[in-house]
Amino acid sequence: MKGLTRVTKIAVVSVGLLALVLGGVLLAACQSTAETQVEAQPDVNCPLPEEIETMEQTEHSVLPNPVIPPIDASAPTKTETATFSLG
Repeated sequence: MKGLTRVTKIAVVSVGLLALVLGGVLLAACQSTAETQVEAQPDVNCPLPEEIETMEQTEHSVLPNPVIPPIDASAPTKTETATFSLG
């Protein structure tokens, strides 16, 4: 640094300090600020509803007479070539 003038030395040092400060700011901005997660607990004053029995599984359809749409009824049962459609 012998060949540099006093103003140039000040500029080089200033740019170096500015880069150091900006680097510190960026590192501080990237730090996680998330707090540790805790498990949610029910409120003591709020009673939980009683559980209801589940429905029994049956072999009957929900719809009495399900109708197959025409587009599905006309579709071939066996696909012999690869298809790349979205539907």
